[in-house]
Amino acid sequence: AHLYQLFAYMRHMEAAGKPASVGVLLYAATGERFDHRFRLGGQELRACALDLDQPWPGLASDLQAFAGSLLPQPPEHAQEPLAAPAWRTAGAETVSSPLPVRT
Repeated sequence: AHLYQLFAYMRHMEAAGKPASVGVLLYAATGERFDHRFRLGGQELRACALDLDQPWPGLASDLQAFAGSLLPQPPEHAQEPLAAPAWRTAGAETVSSPLPVRT
């Protein structure tokens, strides 16, 4: 039922002239994970599960990887991003994760 509800929403967005997007069904899992990508009626769909039965650092890493996979990838010939000005990096702490990690 979730898949067809998402598909109907995406078709409605397409008919309204909205830009194409990827429909995602994200489920909680306790153990087995999956990540299926497919096309249905010309729409790109994805169904995946994140394992909630793991320590927070692993879940945070999985969430970051999932979110990063949704972002458009730059072309291979794209230039490297410009470095931040010195005044923006002076005294800045290095943060390995934008999500808080609880120990």
